[in-house]
Amino acid sequence: MRLLHVLLLGFIIFNSYAQQTTRKSIHQEQAEHYAALGKDYKFYEDNYQSPEPIMYEKANCNLEKRVFGWHPYWNNGKEVNYQWNLLTDFSYFGYEVNPNNGNAYSTRGFATSSAVSNALNNGVNVNLCVTLFNDHSTFFNSASAQQNLINNLITLIQNRGAHGVNIDFESMNSSHKNSFTNFIADLSTQMKNAISGAEISVALHAVDWGNVYDIPALNQHVDLFCLMGYDYYYGGSSTAGPTDPLFHFGNTYNFTLSKSVTHYLDRGVPKNKFIMAIPYYGRSWKVNSFSVPATTVGSGPSVTYSALKTNANGNFSSSNKNIEAASNSTYYNYTSGGDNYQCFISGADEVKKRLEFIRKRGLAGMGMWALGNDDGFPDLWNAIEEKMTDCYNSPCSGTITDIGGGDYRNYYDDEDYEFTIAPENATHVNIEFEDFDVEENYDFLYVYDGANTSASQIPGSPFTGSSIPSNFTSSTGAVTFRFTSDGATTSPGFKINYTCTTVVIDPPIAFVDTVAGWKSTDYTQNFTESVPNSEIKKRYYSVADHNGNEFRANTDNGFFYDNFNDFDMHVDWVQKSGTWTESNILTQSDENDNNARVFAPLNQQLSNHHLYHWKGKISGSGTDRRAGLHIFADDQDAPHGGNSYFVYFRLDDNEIQFFKVENDLFWPPKIRETFVFVEDTWYDFKLIYDRIAGGVYIYINDQLEAQWVDADPFPTGDFVGFKSGGCNYQIDDFMVYRSRYPSEIIEIGADSTNDIRYQNPNPQQPSGMVRSMVTNSYDMISQPDSILVNVDWTAPDFNYIHDGNAQIDLDTIPPNGIALEASANWSAYDPNSGVQSFYYSIGVQPNDNSIVGLTNVNMDNSVTINSQNFVYGELYYFNVQANNNAGLSGTQSSNGFRIMETSGLENHHVELPKIYPNPVGEFLNIEMNQEIVSIGLYDMNGKLLKTIEVSGKSNPISVANFASGTYVLRVKTKGQITEHTWIKQ
Repeated sequence: MRLLHVLLLGFIIFNSYAQQTTRKSIHQEQAEHYAALGKDYKFYEDNYQSPEPIMYEKANCNLEKRVFGWHPYWNNGKEVNYQWNLLTDFSYFGYEVNPNNGNAYSTRGFATSSAVSNALNNGVNVNLCVTLFNDHSTFFNSASAQQNLINNLITLIQNRGAHGVNIDFESMNSSHKNSFTNFIADLSTQMKNAISGAEISVALHAVDWGNVYDIPALNQHVDLFCLMGYDYYYGGSSTAGPTDPLFHFGNTYNFTLSKSVTHYLDRGVPKNKFIMAIPYYGRSWKVNSFSVPATTVGSGPSVTYSALKTNANGNFSSSNKNIEAASNSTYYNYTSGGDNYQCFISGADEVKKRLEFIRKRGLAGMGMWALGNDDGFPDLWNAIEEKMTDCYNSPCSGTITDIGGGDYRNYYDDEDYEFTIAPENATHVNIEFEDFDVEENYDFLYVYDGANTSASQIPGSPFTGSSIPSNFTSSTGAVTFRFTSDGATTSPGFKINYTCTTVVIDPPIAFVDTVAGWKSTDYTQNFTESVPNSEIKKRYYSVADHNGNEFRANTDNGFFYDNFNDFDMHVDWVQKSGTWTESNILTQSDENDNNARVFAPLNQQLSNHHLYHWKGKISGSGTDRRAGLHIFADDQDAPHGGNSYFVYFRLDDNEIQFFKVENDLFWPPKIRETFVFVEDTWYDFKLIYDRIAGGVYIYINDQLEAQWVDADPFPTGDFVGFKSGGCNYQIDDFMVYRSRYPSEIIEIGADSTNDIRYQNPNPQQPSGMVRSMVTNSYDMISQPDSILVNVDWTAPDFNYIHDGNAQIDLDTIPPNGIALEASANWSAYDPNSGVQSFYYSIGVQPNDNSIVGLTNVNMDNSVTINSQNFVYGELYYFNVQANNNAGLSGTQSSNGFRIMETSGLENHHVELPKIYPNPVGEFLNIEMNQEIVSIGLYDMNGKLLKTIEVSGKSNPISVANFASGTYVLRVKTKGQITEHTWIKQ
């Protein structure tokens, strides 16, 4: 019985409305009207005057849905007010098919129209709308006419540099079904073979009265299905009603946008190919009364949105405005010439509800008939920005109903859709069921505690019947609903109120923990971060070192640092094309070069993630100005880096583009996101690439503006570089970060493999810099934090150590009265960290502390000391230790001194003995004019080897048993002690 009910209902509906298949759509109605005026496309282009002032600002949000607009030629000129960055598809209306031969009665200036040129120049996909409103059998019965049309369209699209065609064949019947499908298949195959990336779209009637569309067959060849979601009540309607009722209207005619969407989805139109177009117009009928619905007395001409807003006759004042809540429609009752009129037309609020419906049903996007009907008024562009872009914010409270709408109107047969409520920054969603009535055991509402149907269902789900479910609160900030109905009985459905609990999510904050003291060897650098109300997604760090002139980074270790503060480019950079100069910033100044490039080596395979950060601005006099960055290039000599990625920021197209280059071929872009750039303005750019998972994230001024995932990412890269085309490109502060752990070992030393390869050039200039950034789970990015690191791995050096208190070194120090007193002075230096303190000691050999132990004299560089340990005439050594601020010590000894009286010698003259031969073989002879008391032989470290007691003025000494080398000879007389070096052969 349920199946019989369905069949009977379908038969009744079909026969009730079959006579309406001949009614004209707004497309046909207006095409015939403007054709009758006899004015060509150029007339409208030349005579359009833009309203003053233009009342909108360019959007700063990026489209998440497709926005498809038909542009009729009679709106030429109005494109000056289009927000191109809120439009993905521009369909020029159009090619009027002659059914006898497939040629065009007219193409309405497609090949030369400024509107088409503007769309192309703004990076919007352009297609040519192809119309056939009658004589379909003539066309479909002629293979030559069909082929001729296909040939013409391919030529037109190729010559214009456009992207495809939109087929708008209307008023067909079921006899044309197979012929239409076969024609679309032929057109799609031939055009896509001739034009890489071409798209075929088809305009669908709001109601398929003639059962024309074989959706499963068409789906193999059609890239986009465009529902003409209007004219549910058309110019010849017997009752006044909404042009685009979202839900049920009245008590009889129940074809609506929601029903059309359900119908086509049920027939097999994929959501990701489904565009729901809405009217930028309404209709005004003369009516017999102001009742709803009212009986019409005459036809209902169209009223554009701009006419509504201009309100020249005062008919659309707020006092005449009424709301029809069930269908989410507005209408105006007014009197003119003694007659009653009723005009149904959607305002901005109603448009927003329809765009919200598109998001709820998960459709590919929205469309409109027609571009230009708003003519400079901002409302509808603002609605697109609010609902179709990444600025969309699900409200924190609201009411959810089934697709039947409010007012207890039934939902439809064969529904199967899902939608998610996920208000921004919500932590919980509170759900309250106000009404619930669905066909028990046949229709179901599933409720999931999360952002998709993979989440767990809440207790009691799925719900069916008429018992109102219990209220609940989600465990996350999202709730997902799925509703299904069978093919027969329907019911009033459900009404759900919701609120949410929110928390403000602030950007993360990165910290590089301070490191205590000077660093002489590898050390562990710790990092911390603050992530308010979110979680860390990824951590990044970068290390740079100061080479005595500037900070750079070890590119072999995957880091890069260049602040371009010199007047000559660093040798790392290799110019391939263009005119690149450095003078506090890096500049490419050749605007005639369309592929200016400069590259530098960079190892890009040491971490999973790399973050590229720079500042840039674009200027010049061209009309196709673009600039950006190459990463992961494997061939710096190839025009596009061989295998690489690059991001382009297109100033004149207001677009972000990201390309994957394979074998030096890069088109089409993997990312095309709208962003409004201002000429000669500095922007902060960040690009993150995940070489393992393929994720690409592009930030401008710390806002995530575009992202993409490469399913087959490049895992390695050898070069990084800047590129530009047709512009002046300026760059500053380029740095490359690697992903990290909470702690990282920072390698220090002169070896080229280390992170910090240089010591401080002076104590005031740190030679190390460590930077950090982080992202959170919301893809918000922190500001960079950095610390400077002081590095010194070498001990101090000595200029001199002088025995005595003079500026020259003394070998003999006279006693001070009866005391034995010794003194020394010295000079030491440390260019890196500076000398911090001195210690001294005295011993009988170098580095020996036996006479005076190691003693701190702070920063004094001289000392005088009396000691009971001194022996008159013995040889002693001062030892000085210099300590630097890095805790490293350098030690040096004097060449030795004696404390002895020299006053008995005339004029303090010291006689030097005659020592020969020197070098010596077996016997060393010593001769003096005075008598020698003793002779001592020492090694060079002051160790006594042999003492010879002698008398007389001449003494030969046997040294035959001494090993070859240099030795010290100490000669003592009654009045003096002298030391001399000699060499044993």
